[in-house]
Amino acid sequence: MKKKSILILILCAAICLSACGRKCEHAFSVSEDSQVYFAGSNLQYCPASGAWRFAENAYDTIGTDNENISEDYDGYIDLFGWGATGAGGVEPYFSEPDSLLYGNGHNSIAGTEMDFGVAVEEQLGGGYRMLTHDEIHYLLMFRKNAEKLFGYGTINGIRGLFILPDDWKLPGGIDFTPSTEKGFENQYDWYYTIGDNDNYGYNNFTADEWDKMEANGAVFLPVTGMRYDTETDHVGISGHYWTSSYYGEEFANCLCLFEKDLFLEGNFDRCYGLAVRLVRDAD
Repeated sequence: MKKKSILILILCAAICLSACGRKCEHAFSVSEDSQVYFAGSNLQYCPASGAWRFAENAYDTIGTDNENISEDYDGYIDLFGWGATGAGGVEPYFSEPDSLLYGNGHNSIAGTEMDFGVAVEEQLGGGYRMLTHDEIHYLLMFRKNAEKLFGYGTINGIRGLFILPDDWKLPGGIDFTPSTEKGFENQYDWYYTIGDNDNYGYNNFTADEWDKMEANGAVFLPVTGMRYDTETDHVGISGHYWTSSYYGEEFANCLCLFEKDLFLEGNFDRCYGLAVRLVRDAD
């Protein structure tokens, strides 16, 4: 990894505080006896400087500019191969389409140097980690009132998934409709699906309205598309978020946001570039 300047570290710390510090009083249950706080936005990385940061806004994504991925690229990327943190020589800008090069066989990367939360500790502070497959499942399907605490929608026209904290209170002047009230149905306890309804035709907020929701603890996962080698696809259409859980030797689990489906047990080839949203364990 390249050396980072003091200025870069200061800027990263400032972005970290603005993007994730405001979340810390609202917890999300990820098992029967554990809760987490979400970082406020997706993880980003600049290959040329080696700087990690959180996106300025919850709804920000890099999109097709991820196609510029390379060791010397001086912009930011936000789609990463599974565990591509620099550990084992697999850098965040790595785009080699060979899934066997990523991860460590049939092993979780939780808490290891391949966990993006561990990788950002020096620049963004300690305590961050990736969610596991089981935690995603519990969060969106099995915690108390889970079916009422998520919904598809938009912020300034940007599509994504809203996830609400355990102590959710609707801000004044805001209406929110869970996707399960718009036809989303539980399928075999591992994904939700819907018929022909416009899944992004409700929960449409301005940035100012989102500020009110965010102040009450809401999280927004924007659709990010994906990257294979140096080509992006489905930008602005679907969203994919890595977990720290493996799925065979060449695949890993992820949360997949499609227009009519929400897969809690999705999996992708490890070489694909997907988004990362970190969490911290609640006290």
